[in-house]
Amino acid sequence: MSKATDRFYKSRAWFYFSRVVLLKKARLTSGGLMCKCTTCGAFHPLNSKQMQAGHYRKVFDANTSNFATAFDERNVFPQCMRCNKYRGGAMDEASLYIEETYGLGTCAELIRKSKNPTKLDVLFLENIKEIYKGMYKKLIKIKGNPWG
Repeated sequence: MSKATDRFYKSRAWFYFSRVVLLKKARLTSGGLMCKCTTCGAFHPLNSKQMQAGHYRKVFDANTSNFATAFDERNVFPQCMRCNKYRGGAMDEASLYIEETYGLGTCAELIRKSKNPTKLDVLFLENIKEIYKGMYKKLIKIKGNPWG
């Protein structure tokens, strides 16, 4: 993992943001909080390693970084590990979900936005962390905290 990749995925900003994305879509069942993979429809416990927050516009793509869309909720959605990691994000299904959920043209808008230079610095990450930390605390009061 590169330093930039490591810094992004180990940041508290990503910690809170990704959990908010998952909590928003989670449903309480007899088996606890479950989340449906946006791209294949499989259900997994919210706190399992099988459930991840996947990106349509990848944060790190070849030799570029797409930080402008990294924390855009339209660009991030619940995905099982199989779709996110082993199916390359299941882009066809992901794009259908985005267009159906946020409207036609959203994928094109995300692609354009991802090309805007955005610096991943301490101030940027701290700002995102504070916004999503507050949302996270509100959501766990409502839905519970499956991560303990």
